[in-house]
Amino acid sequence: MTPDDPHADNPHVYVGAYVLGVLDDEDLAWFPAHLAECALCEELAAGLSRVGQMLADLGPTPGPAVIPPGGPPRRTVPRAPTSHSTREAAPK
Repeated sequence: MTPDDPHADNPHVYVGAYVLGVLDDEDLAWFPAHLAECALCEELAAGLSRVGQMLADLGPTPGPAVIPPGGPPRRTVPRAPTSHSTREAAPK
């Protein structure tokens, strides 16, 4: 962590990245030592690790929804008639 780091006063924000294994080399150089000394980060890391394992246990998920060529399907349910189209002309 460098003095100009926006999270220098709150190193706890690095817990999620640490658990996911995406900290850069610079942050990975200091964060494990912080984790060993910080009960809050240790607790957060343990909780996030359980969530990661639960998500992994769910298995693969379907890919993102794909819009078919030509765009989304047209409306298949007819629209309700508007009030002026259902009124009959008043008898004269």
